[in-house]
Amino acid sequence: GVTLALKNGRILAWGAGNSSGLRGPGATTNQPFPRAVPSAVAGFSALSASHFHALAIGPGNVVYAWGSGLRGALGDGVDGSSRVEPGLVTP
Repeated sequence: GVTLALKNGRILAWGAGNSSGLRGPGATTNQPFPRAVPSAVAGFSALSASHFHALAIGPGNVVYAWGSGLRGALGDGVDGSSRVEPGLVTP
């Protein structure tokens, strides 16, 4: 699976595969070293991840999500969508 961590407000990812897109766009092979997950947003303060999707708190306590949107997990109102970069969860 993919491992996620926060360092200095950036999201890092490493591990096996990338079927849910948690490691960002274009990541298809195993990644043994932490790499930044591409994001237009910086300054994340908290992170929660499952096997298929992840959530992060960004500046202003705004929630971002990426990975698999199966069963609406990304909070974008769409069942089955997916995202390879953290995107705003819309209330």
